[in-house]
Amino acid sequence: MKAVILAAGKGLKISSRGEVPACMIKVGGKTLLEHNFSQLPGQIKEVIMVVGHLKSKIKDQVGKNFGGRAVRFVEQKERMGTAHALSFCKHILTDEKFMVLMGDNLYLKSDMERCLNHDLAVLVKRLETPESFGIVEERGGFLLKAQERPRSMVGTYIDCGLYVLDGRIFKFPMVQSSNGEMRLLQQVDLMSRKLPVRVEKAGLWMPTSTLQDIRRSRDHIKNLFG
Repeated sequence: MKAVILAAGKGLKISSRGEVPACMIKVGGKTLLEHNFSQLPGQIKEVIMVVGHLKSKIKDQVGKNFGGRAVRFVEQKERMGTAHALSFCKHILTDEKFMVLMGDNLYLKSDMERCLNHDLAVLVKRLETPESFGIVEERGGFLLKAQERPRSMVGTYIDCGLYVLDGRIFKFPMVQSSNGEMRLLQQVDLMSRKLPVRVEKAGLWMPTSTLQDIRRSRDHIKNLFG
């Protein structure tokens, strides 16, 4: 089985190192990418990395084999959203089941394993103030509705950016949001209207897309992954 790691987003500016891909930031002596590779379930044998303008820094560090798994790279030249990024993997993934995760978020193996128990799944986390995230409504353990940063609150579960999908996702159109990006959550929402998508609650999920996020969660990450 394959996992797709989306790592084409903007980098973080580190004073001593210039701009660094978010997935290559070190926390607890390891990069975020190393942490996530260490958490991948055993059935994941190959990783497809979608990279962007900092691709050389990731490729130089990762190579063709990383964390005991084969790695291949796909380039997203324009940052136009997560659905747009995944679309470049269509020719590799064909109809098979695969997992998608964000390169600048941290996940737990147990959460990934629970998601992989289903044909289609999305990982969510309960937050009391979820305004800055995609919101997920569920009913009976299945995805009912998903929205990217809605103006009115429709639930307190947020999208963690981890999905179990298969080739059927590419039969549903990409949806352009107000900022011009095409988000994978919206494509999964369309899919859920035709096919059952399970919702799994995360035991741990940490967004680390800013230095402030990383500083805030550093001690917690060290305890879990140290």
